[in-house]
Amino acid sequence: MSIHNLKLLTDPGNYGNLPCGPRVCIALESYATAEWPCESGKKKRKFLIISPDCVTPREIDGEVNRLIQELEKIRKQSKRFFQRAYAKPPSSRKKRSR
Repeated sequence: MSIHNLKLLTDPGNYGNLPCGPRVCIALESYATAEWPCESGKKKRKFLIISPDCVTPREIDGEVNRLIQELEKIRKQSKRFFQRAYAKPPSSRKKRSR
């Protein structure tokens, strides 16, 4: 089972009277929260967690590789999105209805 923590959000732009072009951002799709002790051990801070606990170097390498693969997939999706968005003249891009 693959876990996806990151998602590409796309916006074709040019909505109503707002003259903006296509844009994208990367969002956290799934995560957990945890309180983790600071280095001093005196306080705990809240963090968003996007991987399971890793207890060996091999496990953390696997998680880093998984996140890199997710980012590479997002890079490809965003390139396709912008290629399609800029292939159309601005007047033919979809407008969002309010």
